[in-house]
Amino acid sequence: MNEKEKKVLIELRKNSRKNFAKMARELQIPVTTVFEKHEKLQRIIIKHVSIADFSKAGFPIRTMLSIIPVDQQNMIEWLEQKQEVNNLYKVKDNNILTELLFQTLKQKHEFIEQIKQQGTLDIEEYYLIEELKRETMNV
Repeated sequence: MNEKEKKVLIELRKNSRKNFAKMARELQIPVTTVFEKHEKLQRIIIKHVSIADFSKAGFPIRTMLSIIPVDQQNMIEWLEQKQEVNNLYKVKDNNILTELLFQTLKQKHEFIEQIKQQGTLDIEEYYLIEELKRETMNV
């Protein structure tokens, strides 16, 4: 990735909806270059998203679970269907890491009980108290 591509990618990560003319002015490069670099970057861009403050959206309970399931594939398929799951990852060994969002502690407790019913060897829970940094790596 060359320097102009890096600059365009950094700007897209800041605001993927910024128009190319404004981006070109800020980067001091021609708009055609911004367009060309954007097209080239499509091979590495997974998707454009909006990052929400879920507590303001009525989901103040955020927790991460590290799950060691009895059957990893079945657990993944079950979790993929659940609206409470914001992020889902396979991690070392047979572990699954998931970020969950809830409106109440009661909902969180009931959901964790449902997870246990799916078959788990171990579950560790981590409350997300404050987000310190997210999606800020400048390539």
